[in-house]
Amino acid sequence: MVTNLFKKMLYNGLFFRYHLLELKRNQWKTLDDLKHIQMKKLKAIITHAYTHVPYYRQLFNSVKIKPEDIKDQDDLKKIPTTTKLDLQRNYSNVVMKGIDETRQLTVFTSGSTGIPLKIVMSPRDVAYQWTSAVYPFLECGVRLRDNFASIYGLG
Repeated sequence: MVTNLFKKMLYNGLFFRYHLLELKRNQWKTLDDLKHIQMKKLKAIITHAYTHVPYYRQLFNSVKIKPEDIKDQDDLKKIPTTTKLDLQRNYSNVVMKGIDETRQLTVFTSGSTGIPLKIVMSPRDVAYQWTSAVYPFLECGVRLRDNFASIYGLG
């Protein structure tokens, strides 16, 4: 048990450092460079979803497109919109094939629309989300060991 916990902490720490370095490296790139990186990552996500997630393969096939048909941002219009309800109704086909959900973090949305949405996240996903949230504070001089409060409101 302790060994598994240590491994998770180590993995998350490594992923955190990786994502932090990536954010730092990209922060001063030109807009064109950032758009290129964004499109490259988007194509990788689309290809991954088509290859490993039955729902997205069916969705793409229903409109007769393949991942390689998405060449630029305008081509995204070819992909039908997926709603929260679509994800809830098709949950078993939305989760990547072969994923062991017991080894992932499972979280739920608040359910403000009536039914909470189940979200499965890998340790790497968790590390990226946390890094993205913490990064602006680090850039403003806050250190990881600092105590601070973040107060915000909606509306």
